[in-house]
Amino acid sequence: MKQWQLNQILPHLQEMKRLLLIKRVGDNSLLLKFEEAYFIFDMHKSDSLIYPRDAKEEQAKTYNAPFDIQLSKQCSGTHITKVELFNDDKIIHFILEKQSSYKSHSTHLYF
Repeated sequence: MKQWQLNQILPHLQEMKRLLLIKRVGDNSLLLKFEEAYFIFDMHKSDSLIYPRDAKEEQAKTYNAPFDIQLSKQCSGTHITKVELFNDDKIIHFILEKQSSYKSHSTHLYF
């Protein structure tokens, strides 16, 4: 993605308040489900993209590696504290906070 494209999509991502679900849907793709929208973060090295996805599309393959389990456990059901471009570069930085009855846990997610 180009820098100007990230600058255009960043305000839309900053409007999101909760990350309900995150899971891998392809070898280099992640599905992020926010309260009102689904987005695919396709992270191919030469041609990365962020695009909306219809909620009804089926997933072809299920990923159950330890990375996928921890990603879902740490990031699903979290409040989005901040979304920014890391060092004004082409890296999107999410700061997520998960609260339980005893403590809160902060997670930093970079794309």
